[in-house]
Amino acid sequence: RLHASWPLQKMAETSSEPSGQLVVHSDTHSDTVLASFEDQRKKGFLCDITLIVENVHFRAHKALLAASSEYFSMMFAEEGEIG
Repeated sequence: RLHASWPLQKMAETSSEPSGQLVVHSDTHSDTVLASFEDQRKKGFLCDITLIVENVHFRAHKALLAASSEYFSMMFAEEGEIG
């Protein structure tokens, strides 16, 4: 079970479902998650692949590469790492 609390004013809209669940809609959540991944990448935290372009090394997250690129998604699937 995951529990998180954060101020909801001006960052999210909430509604109650008949099931008793609280649904939170946020226009900023995806940007916040992406910024967190970027911060993790800069720190080398949880990076699981290194891309090398013209001898320059870039640490990255396979999940983000696969989610944002058909090329990487297919490449990782062929390696048996996704799917």
